[in-house]
Amino acid sequence: MSDQIRKVVVNDDYGSFSLSLECAAACGLEITDTDREIGHVYNFDIARDCADLVNYVEHYGSAAAGGKGSKLAIVEIPADVKWFIYEQDGLEYVAEQHRIWCPKRD
Repeated sequence: MSDQIRKVVVNDDYGSFSLSLECAAACGLEITDTDREIGHVYNFDIARDCADLVNYVEHYGSAAAGGKGSKLAIVEIPADVKWFIYEQDGLEYVAEQHRIWCPKRD
């Protein structure tokens, strides 16, 4: 196992992952008129380990980085782990990928 770590941004509260307009702009995301109207950006395609996103959360904090209803936090995991974001009612955490088998259904 590697001694290196990967930093991953998650939403640490019930609600939905979203970014402030300023954070989205710093991450190079397109900001639409709808985003400007609601005051934040829902973007589920941004890599949660994106260096720009991690740096913004570290530098400006959760309140400045997150959109309405978001409480962003950084989780540190081993760099060599295959991972995904698990979400329930908006509360997220990082889980290690593994294989799952289900019974065959008719």
